[in-house]
Amino acid sequence: MRYIYALDKDLKKQWASHKERIFKLGGFTVHLASDITPEDLQTFSYSFEKIILAIQHSPVKNFKKVLKGHVYVGTKDDLCKWQGCKVPPFSNGMYSQKFKVVDYFTDGLRTSEAWVVLIHEFAHKFHVEEVPNGLRNQGILDLYEELKEGLLCYDKAELPKLGDPLSKYTKPQTYRGLLGTGKELYLTEIDGVPGEGAEYHFSNDLVGVIKEEKSLIQSLHCPSMYAYHNHAEWFAEMVTMITLEELPPKDYTQASKLLKLLNS
Repeated sequence: MRYIYALDKDLKKQWASHKERIFKLGGFTVHLASDITPEDLQTFSYSFEKIILAIQHSPVKNFKKVLKGHVYVGTKDDLCKWQGCKVPPFSNGMYSQKFKVVDYFTDGLRTSEAWVVLIHEFAHKFHVEEVPNGLRNQGILDLYEELKEGLLCYDKAELPKLGDPLSKYTKPQTYRGLLGTGKELYLTEIDGVPGEGAEYHFSNDLVGVIKEEKSLIQSLHCPSMYAYHNHAEWFAEMVTMITLEELPPKDYTQASKLLKLLNS
């Protein structure tokens, strides 16, 4: 491992008291800011390879512009003492808008899909550093406001119809929570006018559940509650889902509009 000392002046000043191991990885300068084990480094390398490949092949053509700059690898405590950040216990990484670096936490939650979190963080980097006007891009702000108002959230023709399974209209994690019987629930009754606040009754021979139209639409099409109050989080969620090609069919309208904006 070789050392590289051509750091940005601000970063060099901020990290003057740290003894870092620094090396090149593609277009990145990687800083090992904590004492890490060979297993930590191997996990990071494996995750980073998957991240780079996913971003290189993203339908968001300019997303690959983020494959450069500084990445810091270390514990949450070591990295957040410098950046003054607070992160949830399950976080695997973060993007620092102030310092324009991506952090990888060696003590984050480790699952086979943990690397996906870093794509989300690189989406923040893309938004801030590569999108024209960054967080003030008016086209993205307008699209987000339309979404919040419900103009892009659904098409009335796509609302549930009698006989439709609940699994078709509910995100997987929510559906698993509802279905304790192991049997599919089907739409048996619509109380009200679809598109005007109707209630949807799903049931099987053991249980039944009523879904309000507003909550049903939000679970299908709209951002998470976290993203609903933060357009930067909505943007990162959308870019991540587009990149991983994991968009639910009902999100295609939002995605196509966002892609057209970003790829123009």
